[in-house]
Amino acid sequence: MEILHRLVALETRIDDVDKRCRPRADSKSTPPRTFLHAGEAANYLGITVKALYSLKDRGKLKSLPGSRKLRFTPKMLDDYLHGRK
Repeated sequence: MEILHRLVALETRIDDVDKRCRPRADSKSTPPRTFLHAGEAANYLGITVKALYSLKDRGKLKSLPGSRKLRFTPKMLDDYLHGRK
């Protein structure tokens, strides 16, 4: 029963993140972003920002080049989640 409860909670979190990452229909004046900042990426992965930086520092997770701030595409995060490089 505990596993089922945790699975439902995880699915709810995934749905919430998915809703936040999708562009809104009413935001036609600005193009949707194609990347996530560190806080958004941490939420997407279900981890803390500190853990995200740790993954980056250990070379487990790559970020977009050309900025001092960490930026990730959803594909980069999905690849990490599925164990692809």
